Amino acid sequence: MRYEFTGGGSSKFWEIILEGRTFRVTWGRIGTAGQTQSKAFKTPSEARAAHDKLVAEKQKKGYHLAGRAAAKAPEAAKAIGVATTAKATPSRGGSATHIAKTAALIEAYSEKIKSLPALEVRPFILKPSSAAALASLERSLGLALPQDVKAFLERGLESVNGALEEPFATVGFDFLDAKKIAKHTQLLRKIVAGNDEHDEHAKVIRRGLALTYSEPELVLSGDALYHFSFRNPLLRIARNFSEFLEHYLAAGCFSSHDFRALWKVVAPHVPVAIPPAKNIWISAYKKQFPSFWRP
Repeated sequence: MRYEFTGGGSSKFWEIILEGRTFRVTWGRIGTAGQTQSKAFKTPSEARAAHDKLVAEKQKKGYHLAGRAAAKAPEAAKAIGVATTAKATPSRGGSATHIAKTAALIEAYSEKIKSLPALEVRPFILKPSSAAALASLERSLGLALPQDVKAFLERGLESVNGALEEPFATVGFDFLDAKKIAKHTQLLRKIVAGNDEHDEHAKVIRRGLALTYSEPELVLSGDALYHFSFRNPLLRIARNFSEFLEHYLAAGCFSSHDFRALWKVVAPHVPVAIPPAKNIWISAYKKQFPSFWRP
């Protein structure tokens, strides 16, 4: 990922590429080749943790992903309204800043739809996870949390979950806090214990973490977020949690069943403009459950 900083007479870039147990950093003035340095670690998890720490430090200093400086989302809920449609921002990487903006938009959107007569919804509150809980999660699962997931859990979320009754469709996921992620992921790992190493579900959950309850679940593993269900083939949805969360919001926080029925109700209130035909979450769900896309 390439980051850039301009201001105060400076025009600099900083780029980091993570590859297994190593990462390579290149930095210098924009327009030059810059200097390059590589660093190796004992495990991929250690490399990821060091990578995420460096990225967070650069973001605090004002560096932005190249090409994103002019595409900032509205600040918080107060910055948007039904008539304000923000363009989708690129989701390269797993930015903590991107997570914060998307979460704020989800909360504002939830306020808009909770009074719609066609929907039956209830408040959903994901309480912020403490630093101690996040550290315990990483230890218990033997992995380093991606920066965007950590930012999401640290922040928490106040939204809504519910349903459209006829045709039936649901809105909102039961996102888990750090303690519940650890407990639920360990349960899933026990289920696949002893399974063949080529079992796709076992391979993903053994090195990943479950972000939601019940099938179909959202499981982040390695370099991707998956639609996870023991009753269905494993399906890759997105490159990271940030990318998924943005497309999830752009789909009206759709979670299951008849998307088109829900979309007719919530479309005017969705603050992120990614057409359903180009929405990676909708495309994944359609592929996994084609029966809900009847003629």
